[in-house]
Amino acid sequence: MLKTNITKTLRGLCAAAASLGLAAPLSAFDLYWSEYGGEPGTAVIKASDIDGSNETVVFTGTDMASFIVDIAVTDTHIYWTGHSGGDVWRADRDGSEAGRIIESGSGPLSVHNIAIDETAGKLYIACFTTGIYQSDLDGSNLTLSLNETFINNYSGVAVRSSSEVLFFSTSTSILYSYDPTSEWPFANSLSVEGGTQTYGLAYDPATNTAYYSVWAGGGAPSSIYKYDFNTFESTLLRSDIVAPLGLKLSPDGTHLLVAQRGIGVGGIRISDGGYELIAGASDAHFGVATTANPTLDDPTFPPPPAEDGDIIFLADFDTEADEAGLPPATLMEGGPWASFSGPTEGTITVEADTENSFGYGEENRFLRVTSARQKNLSGSFPGSQIVTLSFDYIGRVNDGDGNRWLNVDLRQGGTRAHITSIRIPALTIRPDDVPSGVNDVPMRLDTLFNNSFETVTYERPDGGGTAELAPHNASLWVYHYATNQWSQLYEEYNYVRAITLGEEIDTVLFQFDSNDPLRSYDLDNVMV
Repeated sequence: MLKTNITKTLRGLCAAAASLGLAAPLSAFDLYWSEYGGEPGTAVIKASDIDGSNETVVFTGTDMASFIVDIAVTDTHIYWTGHSGGDVWRADRDGSEAGRIIESGSGPLSVHNIAIDETAGKLYIACFTTGIYQSDLDGSNLTLSLNETFINNYSGVAVRSSSEVLFFSTSTSILYSYDPTSEWPFANSLSVEGGTQTYGLAYDPATNTAYYSVWAGGGAPSSIYKYDFNTFESTLLRSDIVAPLGLKLSPDGTHLLVAQRGIGVGGIRISDGGYELIAGASDAHFGVATTANPTLDDPTFPPPPAEDGDIIFLADFDTEADEAGLPPATLMEGGPWASFSGPTEGTITVEADTENSFGYGEENRFLRVTSARQKNLSGSFPGSQIVTLSFDYIGRVNDGDGNRWLNVDLRQGGTRAHITSIRIPALTIRPDDVPSGVNDVPMRLDTLFNNSFETVTYERPDGGGTAELAPHNASLWVYHYATNQWSQLYEEYNYVRAITLGEEIDTVLFQFDSNDPLRSYDLDNVMV
C-alpha cells in the first residue's frame, strides 16, 4: 500500500492563553485540570465541558512558587495548590478574582493534595513532609491538624465525614484516617493493596468506598484501586492507567476523573473499569476536579482510527476459515502469509478474543505465537517504495523471561530492512532508548518506511499537522489503547542492512524469539 498520508487523529488541544485572572466569565465549567506553564513558576488551569469540548484557559499564573499539584471545586470557587512553596489559591469558577488565600512560608510546605468539607466549611491540605493542615475556606484559621512521627510522606486526602479525614503515606500500603475535630486526632490505619506511591484519593459516601491511584513511575502501567470499608477489602479497578496522580469522584459516584501526568484527564467508569481520555494535555500534572458526570463511549478499548488508502495486504485472522486453536487457514492455504519457518519450537495459532483484549469484541480472532524460538512469519505483497506497516500488538511476558524480541522487517528479495524491534523485558522499540509502552496492553504500531529517492510529507496521526521523512528512513508511531493517544517513538530512523534505495519491496517478515512457555506475541490486523 503506497500511503504517504496517515490520517488517524485524536481530539486536538486548544492552545489558547490567558493572563492572570482575566479570562472571560462563563457561567459554569464541568471539568478543571492543571498544566505546567512551560517554565518554573508558571502554571495554567484549563476548564471544559465534561466531554473535553469548549476548552478554555481560566487561569495563568506567572508568579507561582512551583507547579500546581491539586484542584478542588465548590459551587462558587476553585481552589488549587502550589507545590514547593506551600501556596493555596482560590478563584471564582470562571477563574476571575484569583489570589492566594494561604501564603508561602505560613506553614505548609511541599503541598500535594487538598480536600474540602463544605458542610463544616473546612479546607484540608496534605503536605508531603509536614502533615495535614486545615483552614477555613477563605484560608483563615490555618492550623497543623496532624503530624505523627511514625507517618512519612503525607499524600492524597479525602473527607469521609466532618469527623474523619482520610490520607495516605506514599511509603507504605496504609490508608490512614483521623478526627480533625478532636484535641487528640490520632491516626488510625488500614492495610490496603498496592498503596505505595499513592497520590490521588477520593471517597464515595453512598457506597462507603475509597478510590486511590498508585503511581508506578514514568510510562509504566499504573493502577487504580478501590477500598470497601464495609468488607475491608481492596479491589483492583484498572491496572493499565499510565501516570495516574490526582483523582476525583463524579457527583453521582459513577465515574472517576484521573489526572494523568503528561497525558491529560481520563475518565474511568466504576461499574466496569471502562476508560476514555476526555481531555488531552501533554503538560498535565496532578490537579483535576469536576462538577459533572462523564459518559464513556466504550467499556474497554476503542478500535483504532480508520485507515485510509488502499490496503494491499491484510491479515486480521478473523475469517470464517480460521478456527480457534489452529494455525491460520490463510497460512495453510498459501494466502497472505507465504511461509512459517524456523526451528520446531513454539506454536502459532489463531485464538478467539474471549476477553476482548484488542477491543474489537469477543468474536474477534487474533494470531498468537507462543514460545517461538527464532521463528519467521513472512508474507508477500505487491511492492512499493513507500510503505505504511500497521499492526496491533500485545506482548504477554513472564517476569522471569530473558531478553527476547519480536523483529519486523521489510525485504527486497533476500535483502533485509530491519525497521522495528520490540525487546522484552525492557520492552523498547528501536532506537533502544525510547520506551514503547507497557506489557499486556494493546498498541497499534504504524511504521512509515520511505525507500524512495525523495523526502515525503505525511499527516501526523496525532492531528499535529504534517511531517517530513527523508529517503532511507522510517518513522514509528504508537497508538496506546489505554490512553487513546498517539506518540511518536522515533521521527527518523535510518534502518540497518538497508535494501536498495528506490527498489520495490516484496516481503514483510515477522521474526519471533522466546524460550519462555508463558510468553506469547499477540498480533491482529496486520496491514501494509
